Amino acid sequence: MRCVAYPLNRHDARVRREAQRQGLTCGVAGGPAPLTRTDPMALPAPAITPWDDTLLPMRARWGVDARTPLLVAWVLGPALDGLGRPHPSALPPRTWNLAHHELLGNGLVSAGVRAGGGGLERDTRLAWREGAWSVNLAARRGVGPDGGSYAGLGAALNLGALNLAPVTLAAGLDSGGPLLGGAVALGGYGEVWGRASRAPDGWTWAWGATLIPADYVQVSGAQDRAGAQLGLRAALPWQSGEGRPLRLGGGYRWGEGAGPYAELEYRVGSYSVTAEVSGARRFGVKFVAVW
Repeated sequence: MRCVAYPLNRHDARVRREAQRQGLTCGVAGGPAPLTRTDPMALPAPAITPWDDTLLPMRARWGVDARTPLLVAWVLGPALDGLGRPHPSALPPRTWNLAHHELLGNGLVSAGVRAGGGGLERDTRLAWREGAWSVNLAARRGVGPDGGSYAGLGAALNLGALNLAPVTLAAGLDSGGPLLGGAVALGGYGEVWGRASRAPDGWTWAWGATLIPADYVQVSGAQDRAGAQLGLRAALPWQSGEGRPLRLGGGYRWGEGAGPYAELEYRVGSYSVTAEVSGARRFGVKFVAVW
């Protein structure tokens, strides 16, 4: 065999490297058509849906498939949310890695809602990879009692894909001005990242790491000016033939949203839904689609 179809369309830089190490020369990853040159180790493919008779001809002609409405909603939603109403500035999402590449497939979209603390906070993320390059977007609304907002957009270049170094560099703009970021891959065991941006009272920063010490186990941490958090997530050995779709996690937050939290994630193919409860009397739900 020369080509691999990644199970459930899930892959990242570690998986693509391993496929090449085993002598494979191409991989099928699903997802929308690329904007530029195709990555031979992550070729796009149409989403499989009950409406294929209609969608597949559209895909063949215009590159449109079942994910297109999702992508449009994830881009327009943050732009239109609260349009015309003034919002005080908020800090970037604490866990937003502007320069992620090691744990990124061809792209992802996510939307989260968290209730409690006197309001309804919305968090939207979008990442799109084109070979060594990626574009990353993050937006927050309804942060804190004043309903603060944040929006940031950046581009990242992975030097490892160019055989230079296991480093990704990123730059862009956000609500406060210039935005900088970087990440270092940890030899297949995760990555460490950092981010800096302008705030109304000066520069603000964040750093974090995602570690994979064993199969189906992930340890993550992040810290910014408003606080820190540390978490652990593990997949349960249930329905192992389906990629262990049920995952339990938990951890603790300091500063903003302080207190313990627990989360339950269920994956359905390349989609996942996560429910979270925290000691700060907050409840949240997050939807993620990857390809």
